[in-house]
Amino acid sequence: MDIFWKGILVLLMSLSAFGQDSDTTNTNGKKPKIYIDGYNSDFDQVRKEVRFVDYVRDRRQADIYLMVTRLRTGTGRENTLTFSGQNSFLNMKDTLHYYSSDFDSNEKNREAFINALKRGLIRYINKTELAEKIEITYKEIDDNGKVWDDPWDNWVFRISLSGNIQGEKYQQSYHIHSSARISRITEEWKIRFDLNGSYYEDKYYYEEENLTSSSSSKSVSASAAKSISNHFSLGLYGYVLASTYSNIQGQIGLQPGIEFNIFPYSESTYNEFRFIYTIGYNHYNYIDITIYNKFRETILKQQLESELEIKRPWGEIDLNVKYSNQIENFSRNRIEVRGRISFNLFEGFSFNIGGGYSGINDQINLPQRDLSIDEVLLKRRQLETQYYYWGSVGFSYTFGSIYNNIVNPRFGN
Repeated sequence: MDIFWKGILVLLMSLSAFGQDSDTTNTNGKKPKIYIDGYNSDFDQVRKEVRFVDYVRDRRQADIYLMVTRLRTGTGRENTLTFSGQNSFLNMKDTLHYYSSDFDSNEKNREAFINALKRGLIRYINKTELAEKIEITYKEIDDNGKVWDDPWDNWVFRISLSGNIQGEKYQQSYHIHSSARISRITEEWKIRFDLNGSYYEDKYYYEEENLTSSSSSKSVSASAAKSISNHFSLGLYGYVLASTYSNIQGQIGLQPGIEFNIFPYSESTYNEFRFIYTIGYNHYNYIDITIYNKFRETILKQQLESELEIKRPWGEIDLNVKYSNQIENFSRNRIEVRGRISFNLFEGFSFNIGGGYSGINDQINLPQRDLSIDEVLLKRRQLETQYYYWGSVGFSYTFGSIYNNIVNPRFGN
């Protein structure tokens, strides 16, 4: 037998013998079993504090299936907990909501989730013998009827700055990225301003030759969307950008649009099937003269986008299709298709597949001059192409004990 496989066999035998507990933990069979889908924060803390249920690693073994979903709000997220009973709790369903702020600490967010989880489980616990062991407390807050006003009127500001540097004897790289977002989200309006800037630089030293290559981009965009009904919205989108990679010294665009969602917006946590149409003018100033002998030009462009999103206990579907073209020349167009499907096929086994394809016929910004070898190899300038594609596939399979109650932080995770 190969020494590699012998080593694996010895390791497995050692771990098996070493991992035997002196006393086996017995799980209380009266506890309902729960599977939580979509909660990605500190799950250890949840298991420590909510101990009147047993946690299992597969939804088919659960008496209670919990799906956690989130939607962005102006100052944080709306979190939705959807409880679905199985086995003896069949047909028992409930939905709870709570809000988390971007300014809240991770600990406060965990406390809010644990509190919502406990409240949601009470209905199921009341159907078991554990109900007699549950105590309910209430924290009364006396604010004398005061109405709390928001001095910011739902406006939220976010600023970020990041950078990295890496190098060795013959190579150095720098990258700086900054962004800012100003937004205001209400039931009727969604207003957002975004500012982004990036700078890349690479230096190479080889046989007394120094090679430096850099690229930069910056953009400012603004959008406003107005709710018309539970299915329709109107919007306006504008932007200004510059990119050395795309040969654009300056680009300005303004595009009004309309959106229709087949499902009501109130169901967007689980179902979305949206169609968005935009049309507007785009003005370009180029760094180098283009393959169409243009230093500047203005075009009228339209785009139709559709997106389907479905979230269910069996998995998720996300499919997006975009088509755009110039009004003056329909042959200059682009179609983009991307999708991802995730299935929970059977106990412990999940499968996902994703991919995308773009048919590209609108590269009006390509420079006429020949690109240098460093611009090509370091991807500092955009190249001519008729298509772009990507794909991914994967699966995971877990088997063994169905329970997932124990928290043991020793030697890390």
